[in-house]
Amino acid sequence: MKLWSEVERIGAKAVIKVRRDGRERGLLGRDETIREVREKGFEVWAEEKG
Repeated sequence: MKLWSEVERIGAKAVIKVRRDGRERGLLGRDETIREVREKGFEVWAEEKG
């Protein structure tokens, strides 16, 4: 969680794979990643992010 907090603090856009059972916890970037992976599936999300 510290990594996601730091990314959010400096205003960066991270591309970090989240755990398959990851839950949203109020960190915008992490929560956004979890939602994208759920909606698109990991393979599509990973391809989009390079």
